[in-house]
Amino acid sequence: MKLEDVGLKIPEIMLPGSGYDRWAIVACDQYTSQIEMWHEMEKDVAGKPSTLNLMLPEVYLEDDDVIGRQKDINTNMQTYLDTDVFKKIINSMVYVKRQTSTGTRLGLVTAVNLDEYDYHADSTALIRSTEETIADRLPPRVKIRSEAPLEMPHIMILIDDAENTVIKPLDATATDKNKLYDFDLMTNGGNIKGYIVDEQFNTQIANALYNLKVKNDGLLYAMGDGNHSLATAKECWENLKSEGVKDSLAKHALVEIVNLHDAALSFEPIHRVLYNCTKKSFEDFVNILSQNSPDGEENMVSYMFAGTKGEFSLSTEKLEVNYIEEAVDKLLLSNPEVRVDYVHGDDVALSLGQKEDTLSIILPTFNKKMLFTTVEKFGQLPRKSFSMGHAQDKRYYIECRRIKD
Repeated sequence: MKLEDVGLKIPEIMLPGSGYDRWAIVACDQYTSQIEMWHEMEKDVAGKPSTLNLMLPEVYLEDDDVIGRQKDINTNMQTYLDTDVFKKIINSMVYVKRQTSTGTRLGLVTAVNLDEYDYHADSTALIRSTEETIADRLPPRVKIRSEAPLEMPHIMILIDDAENTVIKPLDATATDKNKLYDFDLMTNGGNIKGYIVDEQFNTQIANALYNLKVKNDGLLYAMGDGNHSLATAKECWENLKSEGVKDSLAKHALVEIVNLHDAALSFEPIHRVLYNCTKKSFEDFVNILSQNSPDGEENMVSYMFAGTKGEFSLSTEKLEVNYIEEAVDKLLLSNPEVRVDYVHGDDVALSLGQKEDTLSIILPTFNKKMLFTTVEKFGQLPRKSFSMGHAQDKRYYIECRRIKD
């Protein structure tokens, strides 16, 4: 069995020649309600090579100068290439050991074949989305990637490997000889180590992945984090194919594969915060939620509205997030002044719910071991259903790869 048979390709990875202390930045979709975090990071990396200069934080997606920011990203990428910021170039997968707030998480950085990925709800592809993909979030990302010479992954793809057959055996490759980097991450992100994967492991990895594919009836990879980033890469590749391109660096995307059963992989709910939510809007939401709730097992969902705590009663067949998200969507249609944000952390959501005209909905914890079976039974979950760990535990941008020939 070869890596290509399970949708993978050994990537050519680019790393900075020296200095990681300000290079690695947390994923772009974090701290969307805490712009001050991004302001602090900007001050921290000022004048230094950093992946912050190579990506667009989502907090700025609706910024008046978003087009200017997009242009700066591509200019910075080319500058980094032209000025030899990248001095380490390897042809290998990378075994990652990441210290997080919940333990040491293991991963495998590699490149996936985008022809094996389909983010649509009815997908039967090798790589599938676990959550709804929001189409109108793709165009600004597609514009950036289609013009960019480089990519950086914060994408984390999950495998359902209860027996630890794929990643855990790579501990044998974690030697000083193979070490690529070892440093502490900014914003309390813990420590991370990366190692070159010896070629001797390639066939072993491919065989183990193929066995998982057979076991899970063709569902080998389920999206964890970065679904919209991978969907963006897919759209860019499809656009190139429509122009007659048959092969290109853009056919693959750099990702990190993580085992769903990794003890340090924590699943956290993503809470909904509704701004400009008046008392009437709140009452409308309660009515919509009660009308959408089917006969079934009764569950309670906590909320904080303008400083007052309470609970919604839900009868459910699917997950609670299915009914909450449907009710939020309906409320926004009839109350266009209401704005929704997706927030990580109970404390953050509850503190935001202390504000006037603000409703924070606290989603319950999702059992990660049920992810593959839930997706197979009910299909995709609503957007922003779960998060893999706290914000500081997300994948940071480190490795880069050329995506233009």
